[in-house]
Amino acid sequence: MPNRLCGEKSPYLRQHAQNPVDWYPWVSEAFRTARALDRPLFISIGYSSCHWCHVMERECFDDEEVASYLNQNFVSIKVDREELPQVDHAYMSVCQAITGEGGWPLTIFATPEKEPFFAGTYFPKYATGTRPGFLDLIKEIASTWKRERQKVLDAARSITRAINEAPEKKWGGKEVPLRRLIRSAIETLKTLFDPENGGFGRAPKFPSAPFLMFLADLYRSSGDDAAIKMLTFTLKKMRLGGIYDHVGGGFHRYCVDERWRVPHFEKMLYDQATLIMAYLEGYNQNPIPLFRETAIEIGDYVLEQLKSHEGGFYTAEDADSDGVEGGFYLWTIDEIRACLGEGEEVREFERLFHLKTDGNYEGGQNVLFLDTPIKEGRSEEIKGLLSKLKDCRAMRPKPLTDKKIITASNGLTIEALSKLYSATREEKYLKAAIGAADFVIKRHIKGDGHLLRRSCEGETKYDGVLDDYANLALGLLSLYDSTRAHTYLELASTLSEIALNDFWDEKKHILYYAQMWDESLPFRLDPPPDSATPSPLSVFIRVLLELNRQSGKDEWRERGKELLTYALRGIEKMILGHTDLLRVAMDYEAEKRRSKSGL
Repeated sequence: MPNRLCGEKSPYLRQHAQNPVDWYPWVSEAFRTARALDRPLFISIGYSSCHWCHVMERECFDDEEVASYLNQNFVSIKVDREELPQVDHAYMSVCQAITGEGGWPLTIFATPEKEPFFAGTYFPKYATGTRPGFLDLIKEIASTWKRERQKVLDAARSITRAINEAPEKKWGGKEVPLRRLIRSAIETLKTLFDPENGGFGRAPKFPSAPFLMFLADLYRSSGDDAAIKMLTFTLKKMRLGGIYDHVGGGFHRYCVDERWRVPHFEKMLYDQATLIMAYLEGYNQNPIPLFRETAIEIGDYVLEQLKSHEGGFYTAEDADSDGVEGGFYLWTIDEIRACLGEGEEVREFERLFHLKTDGNYEGGQNVLFLDTPIKEGRSEEIKGLLSKLKDCRAMRPKPLTDKKIITASNGLTIEALSKLYSATREEKYLKAAIGAADFVIKRHIKGDGHLLRRSCEGETKYDGVLDDYANLALGLLSLYDSTRAHTYLELASTLSEIALNDFWDEKKHILYYAQMWDESLPFRLDPPPDSATPSPLSVFIRVLLELNRQSGKDEWRERGKELLTYALRGIEKMILGHTDLLRVAMDYEAEKRRSKSGL
């Protein structure tokens, strides 16, 4: 029998609508029920294209034994992190504080007042290695709730208090010279840089677009040789690796190995947007044709696969198809030859992309990847073969497309496509950016000017958070650059005024992530740091300074300067979470120098 999620629009929530777990969405009824039954909350947070979310569903939430115990002892809530990012940000902060790590699915146990006392990520049904089993875990937590209630409540209040105090401690710190912060960031990136494979740190490896954009800006402003070398090498290695879809374009979310060869196969809209901009910046600083070509191919993938018929852009494509991770993207040698034939040019193609009879992946399957760029004289031939593979692949069952249209990721995409138009003068990119802006303006802005977070299947829902306002405003400013249509400049200004009123606490000098009047959570958190996307903190400050540049109004510069001054105080201990903020600061200092020199 379907549970309470069957009426939800979110594809992720709908995936769980047939679970035997008696799920609630994030609604007040769930918290009232928990109080009435005197039960703790089990909160599970994920998203539709998350592979390990699917694994935990199969192992735990589809299991009758697990579901029965949950239904008798907990009130269970399922959250789509993309619909309610403030809920995800709050509880992810708890998980990282308690365990030192995070990820999805995010597993939280909390009091009926939503105060957390246990946090983790993926759990199998039964213990494996050092990872405890979920069935044992929920039995232990239910027992502790009954036997040691006061201890649990005290722990929950202590955790909540610590998370709430964190923004004031961070924003109230001492000023640190910008030069020192920049030096700290670049030296840390040098330490983490992989000189053999590009990228930063060990596996799993993420594209980390904010790092790449920081390196591009640092090289432009200072000529730092290390910055351009790390940037260029990483962009090349990523484009050649299996993290890039050589057949259909676009990047997968991350790789499980150090060499960029074995991807986790989901594709996210926000990754495509940020990587379009990273490759364009890479080309601007080092005009390698492959970088420009890559930005174009990502843009074409977005227009072909993620654009809705109404103009907005969908959120993601799943990693799995027909329950098989990567099934849409993997090839056996027999499949390659059935599609391309048996000629010598096909054998050379197989050698070029490291395709093996016994597979370079699991189960005799192959991922396409390169060691070196395709030689100029062979590029058209190889593109022809890749096009044939694309036609053959189109006959396979496609991964699920998450058809939510999120304001924040559409804002990023509007910005990226506007910049791609400026680089190529291809009208299709500008037309797509305008179409997405028109959709969001029509569907995601309420009568009072406030933003809504997402639309899906005709329903628009949830109050926007800071990255919705910031990303959309910056996207509109990019469109204004391309079109000189004052409507976009005026709307960006209006959104910024609303955001300042809703998120900026002038007395405490703290910019919050959710509206200050939002009491749906026991937390008040400042914006998340950089991740796959730039922090909404830095994006919003950039918007304010850009509004000053475009409109000439000094109040925008003063407010942007004020936020920037306070924001820089709290980042030294988490410098790599704020490289985009350093970019904003570098741009601001460069603008000041130009103004003084009269340029």
